[in-house]
Amino acid sequence: MKVSIKLRKENPIWTQHLNQLQTVAETRIVLNGQLPEICDDDILITTNLTSDELRRYVKLKAIFLPKTGIDKLPINELKERNISLWNSHANADIIAEHALALSLALLHRIPEFSDDLKNNIWYSDGKDYYWQSIKDFTIGILGYGHVGKELYQLLQPMNNNIYVLNQHKEYPLGINGVNNLEELIEKCNLLYVCLPLNDTTRQMFDDKNLHLLNKKFIVNIARAEIFDEKLLYELLKEGVIAGYASDVWFHEANKNDRAQKVAPSNYPFSDLKNVVMSPHCATHTCNAQSRYIADCINACISFIKADP
Repeated sequence: MKVSIKLRKENPIWTQHLNQLQTVAETRIVLNGQLPEICDDDILITTNLTSDELRRYVKLKAIFLPKTGIDKLPINELKERNISLWNSHANADIIAEHALALSLALLHRIPEFSDDLKNNIWYSDGKDYYWQSIKDFTIGILGYGHVGKELYQLLQPMNNNIYVLNQHKEYPLGINGVNNLEELIEKCNLLYVCLPLNDTTRQMFDDKNLHLLNKKFIVNIARAEIFDEKLLYELLKEGVIAGYASDVWFHEANKNDRAQKVAPSNYPFSDLKNVVMSPHCATHTCNAQSRYIADCINACISFIKADP
């Protein structure tokens, strides 16, 4: 079999893992912008792919992603061509940890208090300095997949009043199930969003569902496009939604250009005291990329060995 690894730029971490893959398949690395017009590879390892690029892969059997999100792929065309798709959940625990950190920063008002103290302000007139404990909340986890499960494990020692949507899976003893999104929103006052972005979840939080989040807190570790951008900003600005912490945004800089500055939204979320922001860095730990790559290569090797 032939395996193509499509990368944005040269990455020394990949070279550390390639020997194992090269023992079972002919392997090559292709940088973005250097893709041939016709590719005869059986397997593609990549984090993103356009429809035009997919058409060049005339013999493709499977795509492996060294990451979790699959929204940068032409999913419908992959289904039409019956191309297998695999994504990694090797860093679900790290993503869950970042979600917890975002929620604590939001509830404890850490960025706000930090900014004040950097300006020598301890307790300004007319402003309260009270924060809220996560132990006092009823928690909802929207999306009980790999990240949702890891998040539950982190939250449960601090709070055992946790709800999920009942998708007829096996749930830990003590977790509460509800039947629909409206009921989940009604039950909880802190909602973690851990859903993949697809045709069903895009704009899931529209005019109706966002207004249901009155006086509630949201932590988004999934994708920004699950929310109506304009209405989310307006309801946060007006104080209808109590607070919002997110690692994902509506615009994103090119990670290959460290000097590039890009506003994360068309609206000034950064001006709002009840918003905590991080730059899509939930997996930016020292060893997270290596974990993704190793997991991806092991899955790819298993696929090759199982192929008749």
